[in-house]
Amino acid sequence: MTRICLAAALAVIPSGGTLGNEDPFTEFSGETSLSLGYGYAENVLYSEIAPVDSAFLLASLEGYFEGTIFSDSLDWNAMGFVEHRSFESDEHVPSQTIALLQSQVEGYAGLYSKWRLGGRYLGLEQAFDATFDVLDRNTFLVKAKEPELFLGWKSLFLTFEYDAEIGLSRMEFDQEGSDYDSFNWEVEIDQRIVEGLNWKSGIFGYERNYLDRAARDLDGSTLPDTLMNTRQLGFETGLEYERQTEAADHKLSLMLGERRRRDLAFGYYDRSRRSVLLQWQIDWKATSLRLESDFGAYRYDAQLGEDDRLQRTDSWSWTLELERRLSERWGVFLWATIEDEDSNASFFSYEANSLSLGLRWLK
Repeated sequence: MTRICLAAALAVIPSGGTLGNEDPFTEFSGETSLSLGYGYAENVLYSEIAPVDSAFLLASLEGYFEGTIFSDSLDWNAMGFVEHRSFESDEHVPSQTIALLQSQVEGYAGLYSKWRLGGRYLGLEQAFDATFDVLDRNTFLVKAKEPELFLGWKSLFLTFEYDAEIGLSRMEFDQEGSDYDSFNWEVEIDQRIVEGLNWKSGIFGYERNYLDRAARDLDGSTLPDTLMNTRQLGFETGLEYERQTEAADHKLSLMLGERRRRDLAFGYYDRSRRSVLLQWQIDWKATSLRLESDFGAYRYDAQLGEDDRLQRTDSWSWTLELERRLSERWGVFLWATIEDEDSNASFFSYEANSLSLGLRWLK
């Protein structure tokens, strides 16, 4: 999968000290934060016909650590994010947990180039609605994990900076029939236009080989003797603007993208996605605000919707994150999300909203 940008999500400032010379780390620093809160979610299971609303308790742990090792010859850093939501609905909604971890070492190759080698881990546990009759509610619990090994290279070419990465991962589910191995790759380009304004672009893709999931022909019939394989190619391009003033730091970005997934068997799972992502972040001395709007349009080449036309889905999401520091160690936060999915496929349309607030402790 495309690399997980944990550094932006954590937004922490390392602080720490020096370790003894007997340790392989010559310098080590880091910061962690713990958030505890309470919230309310509408349609927590993303249902079209049987929405369930629920209050929830929220706990999240974030951390970033870095150091130089082996007499300053290599740089090491690790970052992580774990969030758990425990719901209080009478419908017995299962708890939701997501974990993102990354660790890597970096070294210089020449004056302007850096290589990196590391690993990532994604863990997920989340329930979705599987109700076909409002009188008989049903849920489907997804438990998945994806470890990944990656190798990256960052350097300069002419007037722009580029960052290339390849990775091997395996996605494993508790349910049979969905596990796959994946080869992932990505190249990002960053070109300065004028002071504070950069052009960013990237191409990325993957090839996934499913371990025990049968392919389908164009009519949707299962082919027991043929395993499913998919390949995706995509690109993103856009502008990022940053401005620093005495009052606040501003960051605004707009990205446009398209990706194409191919079913390498018979094309039944072929689809395309066009996307627009708008992000705006303001950091004052003690307060930070982040707004995000994301639109995605999915179009399928072979699968039909309930109106006997080719399946299509339009997806909108809006996010607000507001945080304010009360002291050096304590802060408060307010998080809000709105999601809207419109599809001509059965049981794929829904609206879901959530709001949470709480305390954050930093160290």
